[in-house]
Amino acid sequence: MRLKKIYDFNKIILEKLSIKHLEDIHEYSQIPSFFKYLEFKEFNHKKETVKYLKKRIKENDFESSFWWAIKLKKKNKTIGTFVIHNFEKSRASCEISYGISPLFQGHGYFKLIVNNIIKILEKNNINRIQAITHFKNKASIHGLLNCGFKKEGVLRNYFFDNKKKKYNNAVILSKV
Repeated sequence: MRLKKIYDFNKIILEKLSIKHLEDIHEYSQIPSFFKYLEFKEFNHKKETVKYLKKRIKENDFESSFWWAIKLKKKNKTIGTFVIHNFEKSRASCEISYGISPLFQGHGYFKLIVNNIIKILEKNNINRIQAITHFKNKASIHGLLNCGFKKEGVLRNYFFDNKKKKYNNAVILSKV
């Protein structure tokens, strides 16, 4: 699948993830509420953010894994990341993942991105788009449902919470 390194969605730009996004990503990576439904805790030190970011950049081959920084156009500020991964050519399927700074949630950016990505993936003959999220992440579930995803079921003990040392269920949703 061939995707662009930059997409302009009016208020938002998706730009191939790079180390130049470090400062803004580190800024929101220190906010505990951003990690409420993630398997790991906030990054207290910039070196933790650097390690995480370098790992994601290394995975970002733009063939089977596509990592973008979400940039707020008018402020030229990175406010999150968006990922297409688990691309399966034979099944014409992929998974999306995302994270938006709590300071910029609730402004319609998620819906803008997901609806545009759906159109791009459909033009690339992708038949199935799925997302997996923590079963208590009501905002994520609601946002996906608003973008036309359907809930398929629960994945029991899918996420391991390193903070609480326990497993949590996940919800799988798809758009076909």
